Amino acid sequence: TRALAVMNIVMGAALGIYTGVLLGTMAARPLWNSALLGPLFLVSGLSTGAAFMLLFGLKDRERRVLGRADMGLIAAELALLALWMIGLATGGGPSEAALATILGGPYTAAFWTMVVALGLLAPLLGEWLEFRHGAVPGRGTAVLVLVGGFALRWILVFAGQASGWATEIAMR
Repeated sequence: TRALAVMNIVMGAALGIYTGVLLGTMAARPLWNSALLGPLFLVSGLSTGAAFMLLFGLKDRERRVLGRADMGLIAAELALLALWMIGLATGGGPSEAALATILGGPYTAAFWTMVVALGLLAPLLGEWLEFRHGAVPGRGTAVLVLVGGFALRWILVFAGQASGWATEIAMR
Protein backbone atom coordinates (compact mmCIF):
# COMPACT_ATOMS: atom_id res chain seq x y z
CA THR A 1 0.00 0.00 0.00
CA ARG A 2 2.89 2.41 0.61
CA ALA A 3 4.16 1.85 -2.94
CA LEU A 4 0.67 2.52 -4.28
CA ALA A 5 0.46 5.74 -2.26
CA VAL A 6 3.83 6.94 -3.61
CA MET A 7 2.80 6.03 -7.16
CA ASN A 8 -0.47 7.97 -6.72
CA ILE A 9 1.41 11.04 -5.48
CA VAL A 10 3.82 10.94 -8.42
CA MET A 11 1.03 10.38 -10.95
CA GLY A 12 -1.10 13.10 -9.35
CA ALA A 13 1.75 15.62 -9.49
CA ALA A 14 2.41 14.69 -13.12
CA LEU A 15 -1.26 15.14 -13.95
CA GLY A 16 -1.36 18.50 -12.20
CA ILE A 17 1.77 19.88 -13.83
CA TYR A 18 1.60 18.49 -17.38
CA THR A 19 -0.80 21.08 -18.86
CA GLY A 20 1.38 23.95 -17.70
CA VAL A 21 4.54 22.24 -18.93
CA LEU A 22 2.92 21.51 -22.29
CA LEU A 23 1.73 25.09 -22.73
CA GLY A 24 5.02 26.50 -21.43
CA THR A 25 6.96 24.89 -24.28
CA MET A 26 5.08 26.77 -27.00
CA ALA A 27 7.37 29.63 -27.96
CA ALA A 28 4.88 30.81 -30.60
CA ARG A 29 2.45 31.73 -27.82
CA PRO A 30 4.20 34.29 -25.60
CA LEU A 31 1.48 34.22 -22.91
CA TRP A 32 2.20 30.52 -22.38
CA ASN A 33 5.96 30.55 -22.92
CA SER A 34 6.94 30.49 -19.25
CA ALA A 35 8.50 27.90 -16.99
CA LEU A 36 6.14 29.12 -14.25
CA LEU A 37 3.02 27.67 -15.87
CA GLY A 38 3.81 24.12 -14.73
CA PRO A 39 4.14 25.03 -11.04
CA LEU A 40 1.16 27.43 -11.36
CA PHE A 41 -1.08 24.68 -12.72
CA LEU A 42 0.19 22.22 -10.10
CA VAL A 43 -0.49 24.58 -7.18
CA SER A 44 -3.87 25.51 -8.65
CA GLY A 45 -4.71 21.83 -9.03
CA LEU A 46 -3.75 21.10 -5.42
CA SER A 47 -5.85 24.04 -4.25
CA THR A 48 -8.89 22.97 -6.26
CA GLY A 49 -8.39 19.41 -5.02
CA ALA A 50 -8.45 20.61 -1.41
CA ALA A 51 -11.51 22.74 -2.17
CA PHE A 52 -13.27 19.78 -3.79
CA MET A 53 -12.65 17.69 -0.68
CA LEU A 54 -14.21 20.46 1.45
CA LEU A 55 -17.51 19.88 -0.37
CA PHE A 56 -17.87 16.48 1.28
CA GLY A 57 -18.77 15.35 4.79
CA LEU A 58 -15.40 15.37 6.52
CA LYS A 59 -14.63 15.56 10.20
CA ASP A 60 -14.19 19.10 11.55
CA ARG A 61 -10.46 18.53 12.13
CA GLU A 62 -9.98 17.36 8.52
CA ARG A 63 -11.87 20.39 7.21
CA ARG A 64 -9.67 22.73 9.27
CA VAL A 65 -6.48 21.07 8.01
CA LEU A 66 -7.66 21.30 4.40
CA GLY A 67 -8.73 24.93 4.88
CA ARG A 68 -5.31 25.87 6.27
CA ALA A 69 -3.55 24.00 3.47
CA ASP A 70 -5.71 25.74 0.89
CA MET A 71 -4.81 29.15 2.31
CA GLY A 72 -1.13 28.37 1.75
CA LEU A 73 -1.81 27.04 -1.74
CA ILE A 74 -3.83 30.13 -2.68
CA ALA A 75 -1.02 32.38 -1.41
CA ALA A 76 1.48 30.38 -3.48
CA GLU A 77 -0.80 30.63 -6.52
CA LEU A 78 -1.04 34.41 -6.14
CA ALA A 79 2.76 34.63 -5.89
CA LEU A 80 3.22 32.47 -9.01
CA LEU A 81 0.68 34.56 -10.94
CA ALA A 82 2.52 37.73 -9.95
CA LEU A 83 5.90 36.29 -10.98
CA TRP A 84 4.42 35.05 -14.27
CA MET A 85 3.04 38.53 -15.05
CA ILE A 86 6.33 40.20 -14.07
CA GLY A 87 8.13 37.82 -16.43
CA LEU A 88 5.77 38.76 -19.26
CA ALA A 89 6.05 42.49 -18.50
CA THR A 90 9.85 42.33 -18.70
CA GLY A 91 10.09 39.89 -21.60
CA GLY A 92 10.03 42.28 -24.53
CA GLY A 93 7.47 43.27 -27.16
CA PRO A 94 5.65 39.98 -27.86
CA SER A 95 5.45 39.12 -24.15
CA GLU A 96 4.17 42.57 -23.28
CA ALA A 97 1.55 42.31 -26.05
CA ALA A 98 0.50 38.92 -24.68
CA LEU A 99 0.20 40.30 -21.16
CA ALA A 100 -2.03 43.05 -22.55
CA THR A 101 -4.75 40.44 -23.19
CA ILE A 102 -5.32 40.28 -19.41
CA LEU A 103 -4.23 43.84 -18.59
CA GLY A 104 -6.68 45.89 -20.62
CA GLY A 105 -7.47 43.45 -23.42
CA PRO A 106 -10.42 41.15 -24.08
CA TYR A 107 -9.73 38.79 -21.14
CA THR A 108 -9.10 41.46 -18.50
CA ALA A 109 -12.50 41.45 -16.82
CA ALA A 110 -12.79 37.67 -16.76
CA PHE A 111 -9.25 37.18 -15.44
CA TRP A 112 -9.39 39.75 -12.68
CA THR A 113 -12.93 38.97 -11.51
CA MET A 114 -13.23 35.18 -12.01
CA VAL A 115 -9.65 34.16 -11.27
CA VAL A 116 -8.12 36.77 -8.97
CA ALA A 117 -11.05 38.32 -7.07
CA LEU A 118 -13.57 35.46 -6.84
CA GLY A 119 -11.27 32.47 -7.28
CA LEU A 120 -8.33 33.50 -5.09
CA LEU A 121 -8.79 36.63 -2.95
CA ALA A 122 -12.36 36.01 -1.76
CA PRO A 123 -11.68 32.37 -0.77
CA LEU A 124 -8.39 33.35 0.88
CA LEU A 125 -10.17 35.99 2.93
CA GLY A 126 -13.03 33.61 3.76
CA GLU A 127 -10.69 30.81 4.83
CA TRP A 128 -8.56 33.22 6.85
CA LEU A 129 -11.65 34.52 8.68
CA GLU A 130 -12.79 30.95 9.37
CA PHE A 131 -9.32 30.08 10.66
CA ARG A 132 -9.06 33.24 12.75
CA HIS A 133 -12.41 32.64 14.46
CA GLY A 134 -11.94 28.89 14.86
CA ALA A 135 -14.82 28.10 12.50
CA VAL A 136 -15.02 24.99 10.39
CA PRO A 137 -14.37 25.88 6.71
CA GLY A 138 -17.60 26.15 4.75
CA ARG A 139 -18.52 25.09 1.26
CA GLY A 140 -18.94 28.59 -0.21
CA THR A 141 -15.21 29.32 -0.34
CA ALA A 142 -14.61 25.86 -1.79
CA VAL A 143 -17.02 26.52 -4.65
CA LEU A 144 -15.29 29.84 -5.39
CA VAL A 145 -11.89 28.11 -5.52
CA LEU A 146 -13.27 25.55 -7.98
CA VAL A 147 -14.77 28.26 -10.19
CA GLY A 148 -11.50 30.20 -10.08
CA GLY A 149 -9.41 27.13 -10.94
CA PHE A 150 -11.58 26.37 -13.97
CA ALA A 151 -11.55 30.03 -15.02
CA LEU A 152 -7.73 30.17 -14.75
CA ARG A 153 -7.33 27.26 -17.14
CA TRP A 154 -10.00 28.43 -19.56
CA ILE A 155 -8.75 32.03 -19.71
CA LEU A 156 -5.08 31.07 -20.04
CA VAL A 157 -5.82 28.69 -22.89
CA PHE A 158 -8.03 31.10 -24.82
CA ALA A 159 -6.00 34.25 -24.06
CA GLY A 160 -2.84 32.38 -25.06
CA GLN A 161 -4.37 31.49 -28.40
CA ALA A 162 -5.48 35.08 -28.94
CA SER A 163 -2.12 36.50 -27.91
CA GLY A 164 -0.30 34.30 -30.39
CA TRP A 165 -2.48 35.47 -33.23
CA ALA A 166 -2.31 39.12 -32.17
CA THR A 167 1.47 38.95 -31.86
CA GLU A 168 1.86 37.27 -35.24
CA ILE A 169 -0.28 39.90 -36.96
CA ALA A 170 1.52 42.77 -35.18
CA MET A 171 4.93 41.50 -36.26
CA ARG A 172 4.02 41.43 -39.97
